[in-house]
Amino acid sequence: MSGLQRKSFSNILILVLSTTVFLALWAHTANATLDLLRVGWDKPTIYYLIKAGKGVSPQAVSDVVTAVADWGALPQGAPILEPAVPGAKSADIVIHLKVGGGRVLGMALAQTTSKFSCVLKSVSIQLSGKAFGNSFSSPGTRNVTRHEIGHALGLGHSDDPQDLMYAQADSEEVFGPFDVYPSACDINGIDAIYPLVKCDDIPRNILCP
Repeated sequence: MSGLQRKSFSNILILVLSTTVFLALWAHTANATLDLLRVGWDKPTIYYLIKAGKGVSPQAVSDVVTAVADWGALPQGAPILEPAVPGAKSADIVIHLKVGGGRVLGMALAQTTSKFSCVLKSVSIQLSGKAFGNSFSSPGTRNVTRHEIGHALGLGHSDDPQDLMYAQADSEEVFGPFDVYPSACDINGIDAIYPLVKCDDIPRNILCP
């Protein structure tokens, strides 16, 4: 079972969401911690673009759109997520969907404006369509998308296995019928980042009651 893989070089951050092989039933972690990437956007609106690979279904694309919209009710000062204009070839956040996949469910690659800046320049998200040969359910696609959008907004990983931002997803969250939404702690994390003023103002993590 692979865990969190975080690599940092120059002004690029890579975060990976992996899956467990078996369904796991987890208890809520009291006083959990949510890490923050200490990066964020300095503009009021950020635009996302979906690039679907060959064979990706319209339903999968629709699920991604729905999942991005689930991050819409953010605290004041946080950026608004909007789809890129039709025909656009690039955007602030580019979401790549593919049919296949393995242990890696999704990956976010975030680039800042410079090596010493916390201001995000772009984020590239890679979303798989399968894990261990099995296709994601519609809720599974939405869950993975919500997780990666959390990274794109500046959230790291939670140590609460029930939280959307936990570093690994169990089988039920990927293949099952249940949606996992941003938690109150995740929203508090966004509130701790925005409005983005100074890098040093962003804490390394927050505690979740």
